[in-house]
Amino acid sequence: MIKGILFDFDDTIGNRCLYTYQTFEELLDTYCTFADPYQRETVLQDLMLWDMKGNYRKNFILENLKKKYHLPLPIADFNEWWNNHQSKHTIAFDGIEEDLAALHQKYKLALCTNGTNEAQRDKVQRAHLGDYFDAIVTSGELGHKKPAPDVYVEACKQLGLETNEVIFVGDTFSTDILGAHRLGIPAIWVIRKDWPCSLDIPRIESVHELLDIL
Repeated sequence: MIKGILFDFDDTIGNRCLYTYQTFEELLDTYCTFADPYQRETVLQDLMLWDMKGNYRKNFILENLKKKYHLPLPIADFNEWWNNHQSKHTIAFDGIEEDLAALHQKYKLALCTNGTNEAQRDKVQRAHLGDYFDAIVTSGELGHKKPAPDVYVEACKQLGLETNEVIFVGDTFSTDILGAHRLGIPAIWVIRKDWPCSLDIPRIESVHELLDIL
């Protein structure tokens, strides 16, 4: 019997695409000047591609800016800059607060998220969602990132549940879905319904759909 739900945050609960774009806007508007708005947008769209949904090293972005656009930025550690700036732009997906409130009436809820403890918890608070989670586990706090099993196990421990009593909901296959699978935790993939995959994995396009299938 399912008693708890473990959630990823970025691109599952939080609209990471939007607040990442806004963070890149802040970056360019702080350090660069563009006479042509189309050129500015071209750089922004490349930044979004290079970001790779946050799944690659941040300094790769600065390297590409310098290489392609000759825009060396005076930032020594882009990881630090990112952690200090992205969270303040955090926006949850529309309707997510109501969805979590409804789910919280039936299940214990936890967040399992990769990132620094301070930045990820700040995102939750800025999205006004802290009251809906019984536990928050970050890779920065544990010292390991998903798909490392201890991230999932620690979340279950804080909920007072076993791994066979929870499901995992997340958007990134190589971290969220793979890690849950290795522990025998059923996973629901947040992805477009037409996204190609050789495996038969339950998928939803938004957390709201959980209300209809659980």
